[in-house]
Amino acid sequence: MSDKALNCRGREALEILLLAPDMVAIFDQDSGAVVEVNDMFLSLSGYTREDLIGRTMSELNIWVDNQDRAAVKEALGSRGYLYDKALPLKMSNGEVRTFRLSVNVISIEERPHSIGFFHDISDRIQAEGELKKARLLLERAEEMARIGSWEFNFITGDVIGSPGAHKIYGVPQNTLSVEVAESVPLPEYRPLLDQSRDDLIREGKPYDLEFKIKRISDGAILDVHSKAVWDDKSKILFGIIRDITEEKRAREILESLNTDLRREVGVTMGQLEDARRAQLRAETVARLNSLVAHLAHEINTPLGIALTASSHITERWGGEEELGSTAQLVENSVRKISNLVRQFKRLGLTSLPDQQSIGPQELPGFLELLVGSIDAAVNPGRSISVVCDDEPWTDTFDFFSVAEAVSELVKNAVIHNHGDVDVTITPRRNGDWLEFIVSDNGLGIKELIRETLFEPFVTTAHSSGRPGLGLSVIHNLIVDRNDGNLLLVDNSGPGAEFILRVPIIQNPGKNE
Repeated sequence: MSDKALNCRGREALEILLLAPDMVAIFDQDSGAVVEVNDMFLSLSGYTREDLIGRTMSELNIWVDNQDRAAVKEALGSRGYLYDKALPLKMSNGEVRTFRLSVNVISIEERPHSIGFFHDISDRIQAEGELKKARLLLERAEEMARIGSWEFNFITGDVIGSPGAHKIYGVPQNTLSVEVAESVPLPEYRPLLDQSRDDLIREGKPYDLEFKIKRISDGAILDVHSKAVWDDKSKILFGIIRDITEEKRAREILESLNTDLRREVGVTMGQLEDARRAQLRAETVARLNSLVAHLAHEINTPLGIALTASSHITERWGGEEELGSTAQLVENSVRKISNLVRQFKRLGLTSLPDQQSIGPQELPGFLELLVGSIDAAVNPGRSISVVCDDEPWTDTFDFFSVAEAVSELVKNAVIHNHGDVDVTITPRRNGDWLEFIVSDNGLGIKELIRETLFEPFVTTAHSSGRPGLGLSVIHNLIVDRNDGNLLLVDNSGPGAEFILRVPIIQNPGKNE
């Protein structure tokens, strides 16, 4: 545009307008051709001044939608101006950007022209889109996590809450207030909440609480977890609140299931252990029964012959004093042995009603029978005795293991003292345990082997052919198989004393 085309005032005004930070263009009103543009127009559109001057926006293919071009033309024709219309325009590189367009009709050289201001809002629209997307994602995240946020301005008294917070409290959007926030928690939690808030503001103590609220929309009772921080500079309290109702219920159910599972596993393992013990016991009983029957048969045959012969000698030569007394002694000894065999056979391990127990009146006789075969090995004047109270024994215990262990302890005492020893067996109750004390007045246990007494191959009688396995075997039998104890009492007196402890079986009929 030539300087002559404008008077001084008009020229100055246009020059000022062309310095605007937005795109500015002047068009011929009749032809629509571009007359002048500012530098910002060139910068944003990517066109050169030569590309633009004398050409219309249609020729430059700047319009994206022809309806926008028609709307601009109609507004200028009817009103003489267009104000703040958002429309897309195409740049020289094909990029489409959004502008807010304002156009006014002016007169230059007495010819009508239009001046347009193009305010680029592309970045703002993109930011608004991103913000909208972020808000949507935040709402979805809050909904999925059952969480909400809030802030309370202590200066203005305003409360702002996110959609998630409004949903948890059960109030419409943008209706959260101090009164609502303080009315939602159950009354019993109000003192704790107030105190925690004051402690946070005054002393900086952490605000991290779980409490119950009554949702306003439906009256549902919810468990919530809330955290808050205090900005002393702005006097704003920021917080988050999370609905943990379902999480807490699930945790309680899971804990209950875990408890039930542990109980079931414990019962199952106990049943398996009982079955294992029952199987081992059954196998032991079967072997012992076979051994009892075989030994009884093998011993009864020569005993019968010896008894018949001794009876014959007594009948025929009983009148001769020396021979008769000898024959009578032989006969009495044979009869005693025969009686022991009959009792042993009668004991018949499988004949007991419960393979794990001995009846109320059977314990003393059982122990007497157990040591009867060993009694003959002690020297004259020495004895193996059982000291048992008169109270009936009604407890159930693993008598097979006890029999083997007590027998081994008694034999051990007799052999290592060469028969010159008195042995006492004392059974007794001790809470849920049965104890069998086996003591003697012999030579005792050498200090050298006391600590390793129950280990394999520990003995002082290797020269007598004793391998040193007996105490190791019965220790494993009592401790490992029966969860019992086998202890050597540490005393300074003569002899040795062992305490054998086995648990009382509380439910003897569960494996029947």
